[in-house]
Amino acid sequence: MSDLAIEYGKQWNQYFDEGRSQTIIDRQFTAGVYSDELSSQNFVLPPKYQLFLAHPSVLMEYIGDANDGSQFEAALAVEWLGINAWQSCFGADFACGASLVSTYSDRAGVDDIGHGLMLHVNNSYSFGATVRDGEVGYFITVDLLKAFEDKKTEVKAWQKKANEFFGQETNQ
Repeated sequence: MSDLAIEYGKQWNQYFDEGRSQTIIDRQFTAGVYSDELSSQNFVLPPKYQLFLAHPSVLMEYIGDANDGSQFEAALAVEWLGINAWQSCFGADFACGASLVSTYSDRAGVDDIGHGLMLHVNNSYSFGATVRDGEVGYFITVDLLKAFEDKKTEVKAWQKKANEFFGQETNQ
C-alpha cells in the first residue's frame, strides 16, 4: 500500500512540477470539473487534463498592419477557457493544449483588443493568432507564472486540505 501511495505522490508532484502553471481560479475550475474523481476515499491520480478559466498571460505580439514602430509589442492576454493534456498529446511524447484567448495592447493603427486561439506545447511554450477588425496578429509566450510558483508551500497547503478532508490532525 505504501508503494502505491509513493507512486501516486510522485505523479501528483509531476502534475505540479511539469504541468502548466495554474492560478487558484484554474485549480478550482479543474477540481470542480473532476470533483467526482478527486473526492474519492481512495488514492487518486492527478487529472489527465488541466483546465483554465480567465488565466492571465503576458506575451509578445506581432501585427503587421499596425503603424510602423508598434508592430511587435508586449501584450496582455486572458485565456478565457482552455485545456492542456499535460503528459501526452493524443498519444505523443509531448504535452499540448489550446485556449480561447483575448489580447490587449495599445497600438496605433489597429484595435487595442484581439480575439483568437492560443496553442500550448510542452507545458511551457504558447503561440497563436488573434483578429482585430480583420487584422491578424501573431504571438508567442513562455509560462512566466511557473517561475513564481512556490512548490513547497503549495504542496503543504494541499496536504493540509487533504488531512482536513480525512479528519486527521496536522502538526505543521
